[in-house]
Amino acid sequence: MKRVFYALITFFIFGLIILGGIFVYPQKYNQLADQLASKIGFQLPKAVEKDYKLGLDLQGGIHFVYEADMSQIPEKERKDILEGLKDVIEKRVNFFGVTEPSIQTQTGRDKYRLIIELPGVLDVTQAQNIIGKTPFLEFREPRDEQEIQKIIEIKEKVREALQNNEDITKIENFSLAFEDPYFKPTELTGKYFKKATLAFDNTVGKPIILIQFNDEGAKIFEGITEKNVGKPLAIYIDNQLLSAPIVQQKITGGSAQITGNFTIEEAKELVRNLNAGALPVPIKLVSQGKVEAGLGQESLQKSVEAGLWTFLIISIILLVVYRFSGFTIILTLVFFIISLLAIIKLSGITLTLASIGGIILSIGMAVDANILIVSRIKEELMEGKSINVAIIEGFRRAMPAIRDANITTLLTAGIMFFIGTSFLRGFAITLSLGIILSLINALIVQKVFLKTFICSFLEKHKRIIV
Repeated sequence: MKRVFYALITFFIFGLIILGGIFVYPQKYNQLADQLASKIGFQLPKAVEKDYKLGLDLQGGIHFVYEADMSQIPEKERKDILEGLKDVIEKRVNFFGVTEPSIQTQTGRDKYRLIIELPGVLDVTQAQNIIGKTPFLEFREPRDEQEIQKIIEIKEKVREALQNNEDITKIENFSLAFEDPYFKPTELTGKYFKKATLAFDNTVGKPIILIQFNDEGAKIFEGITEKNVGKPLAIYIDNQLLSAPIVQQKITGGSAQITGNFTIEEAKELVRNLNAGALPVPIKLVSQGKVEAGLGQESLQKSVEAGLWTFLIISIILLVVYRFSGFTIILTLVFFIISLLAIIKLSGITLTLASIGGIILSIGMAVDANILIVSRIKEELMEGKSINVAIIEGFRRAMPAIRDANITTLLTAGIMFFIGTSFLRGFAITLSLGIILSLINALIVQKVFLKTFICSFLEKHKRIIV
């Protein structure tokens, strides 16, 4: 009865291998289905051709690192602002039709950075336009006369120091020399932006831009206008002064108007860019990189070839050293590899060179687990035990070593995922997934194959088995 049970489970696993293989590589199956239909008139159902999600190093594309200027933001709010900045950039990138972008945040040593990967985008200028031209909207209020005079004096001192090749850092408050002497930043920025619309001035017919703030921004705007009645309120976009209208009275409702010497097309572009995402803080580009599509495909091809050669060499060694038991390990590995690739494809995990390295390493760990089991079974057989008892004891005694080795590796992968860069995270994800699947394969699938093939057919041929 047990032999029938294990045989049925084996047929079920073979069915999963076939279905998984079709899902992993549907193109070949669909070609065979078309050939069969043309010869005998019977059309097999077509497999869905879903592509793997390839990373920048395999697909080609652009890599940017931007740093956010948090100098005007309280420290406790900076991480939230960085997440908001990420959302705005992601919205803008999606708005321009970039497929499956990767945008991650990175903090440390008082640095707040965005790591942006745009797969499939190979035009650096286009990519910079997508991100770099995202406008930073801010409102500034006038400084008092004492502040203005102080900044002007510092600017003059810094100018003289630069002319004389002196160290400007020795000048007290030298950083003020790089600020606007007449207007100072307020809390009201693009963080509170809701929407922008294009309108026209009824008097002169020039384009103007009407902007609307959210509820929190409306309250801030009301407070700023209330304390600056009779004074100019400067509107800046990307650190450029557009206009500085005089505040006639306190403004409620959260609406403002931007006027400037721009054409209708420039106004339309500004409205479009603002609606695509007004940045809550300024950003600057600190590094960029580009991977050509051809280099990505070459890297992918070499990675696949390395994996195939690895599997072939391992299979030969297993057959030579472990004989028929090695054959069951190879079957287990086939199921393991197809299962792992199918899960990666189904879940949409991004494949990079690092994640492929994690897959290949997990194959090696799967082999180790199966070899431990077979070696234990061989030792039990050499003590004169029956095959059935040897398999049971072999699994029982190999389990502690397999468990401990995989748990420690899984913990290491977890550490890499949580504190590592995106490169290490891709490696950690596929390695962790591979470890979990290798445990299932070693302790369940391998046992089924051994029970089916060895106990059923080769009980009298121990030398063939081990």
